[in-house]
Amino acid sequence: MKRNYNFNRAFTPIPRNCYHAMMQAAHSVQEEPVVKKKLSVILVFAIVTILLAGVALAAVTLQGTGKEILQTEQTEGYYENWSAETKASLVKELAELECIDITPDVQRLIADEVTDTGEMSRIADEAMTAFTGVDASEISFLIIMQAAWGPFDDWSAEEQAWYSDLQVELGLHRDGITLFVLPTGTVDEDTAVALARAAIAKGYGVDESVLDAYELSTSFQVPEFAESGSEKAYWYVGYEKPLDMPSEEALFSGFEVFIDPDTGEFYETVDEIIAQRNQQQAYLDAINSNPLIIDIIAFREANQLKMMPTTWSLETFADFSELFHERGLEQLAENPELFSSFLPGVLTHAYGLPDDRAISQAEAQAIAEDAIVTQIGRKADEVVFFTHDMTVMYDITDPETPLWKFYFEMPSMYDSDTDYAAEVEAYYGTDGERLPNIKVEINAYTGEVVRAFTIDFGYDFTTDPNGDGLSDFYITIYMQVF
Repeated sequence: MKRNYNFNRAFTPIPRNCYHAMMQAAHSVQEEPVVKKKLSVILVFAIVTILLAGVALAAVTLQGTGKEILQTEQTEGYYENWSAETKASLVKELAELECIDITPDVQRLIADEVTDTGEMSRIADEAMTAFTGVDASEISFLIIMQAAWGPFDDWSAEEQAWYSDLQVELGLHRDGITLFVLPTGTVDEDTAVALARAAIAKGYGVDESVLDAYELSTSFQVPEFAESGSEKAYWYVGYEKPLDMPSEEALFSGFEVFIDPDTGEFYETVDEIIAQRNQQQAYLDAINSNPLIIDIIAFREANQLKMMPTTWSLETFADFSELFHERGLEQLAENPELFSSFLPGVLTHAYGLPDDRAISQAEAQAIAEDAIVTQIGRKADEVVFFTHDMTVMYDITDPETPLWKFYFEMPSMYDSDTDYAAEVEAYYGTDGERLPNIKVEINAYTGEVVRAFTIDFGYDFTTDPNGDGLSDFYITIYMQVF
């Protein structure tokens, strides 16, 4: 959850070039008779007024350009997918705003001397890469705006509020995303920082000056954790450990509080936050010192296994169960609170290898693929997408009725296999339905489908029944997967 924003170094309201021009105009006035001097002062005032008006127009134009960029992204995708003409138009606007260097090629673009679209796109890409510091394939609305205004954390309150207003206007903002607004209330930024500083120092039993070594960030926002439709805003004050500070010497890696701008009260007190952190640390210490967990980690490292068992082979599941199934059942009964995520699933069930009475894995998979269509209701030509990422297990928890288990992960256009991802996107489209994960369990002796069902990983992350990192939710999900 990103809450680390900084209003302290606001964007200069008058660009340097306009400021210098204004000063030069003022200093160019010569000492003359009183009447003429009055006229000169009027002239200077007029010049200053015009320059300030120009500044306002430039700021509006830059924000207007930003809005156009974000709107274009909604219809054409990120910058790399834009037409050559659209790219050239953006470069011209940024050149007019003096955001990018006007090279000879850019000058040709501005003068409409480039007609070949390939050349036009090349010039625009080179100009934008030089401006943003990233490859054209990485350029986006936020990358461009940060190139103009600096890192988002350093934007002024007005700029961050403009960003959120734009997201709302274009229908891109949703619950669970920070909404930046202009500061209101009787508690100003300095007071909020002073309140946070004093409370954090007291909570850790140190002098306030100790916090000077940490990086301070502030913002005014409707937080991510706000209830749907809430407009209640808070001062956010956060301290973060510098990268060069050894962890063992730091009070914390980061600490953040939210302060009511009307009352100065903390949304959650420093003492409450520290108590929660101590509880979490005690939980981690218990896990890291548990002999079973230590042995499981050693097993994973010795076999160079990824953390998630969805990548394990049939043999790996069997080896894991031989070593840890009985011990795991005992630990789950004695200390269920120590286990989260997938471990209860793989410890509860016993896995092995098929015996001579069992149908082959190929036969079982054919039955599972048929179930995807006949029992789950997917189309026959979709099966190939689901079988691209699947986990196969042989469950011997009940030795009289072993089960072939197949877990099929939903097709994804973001898969690391780019060819497969492209095929998924071509079939379902970028706005296709949200596909389910599928589980099929088959009686290994009879070939009968025991269960075929979908598993939905969708979850409302605004709710956390036990405040324990959503462990109950994930245990429930992974008990179905394994």
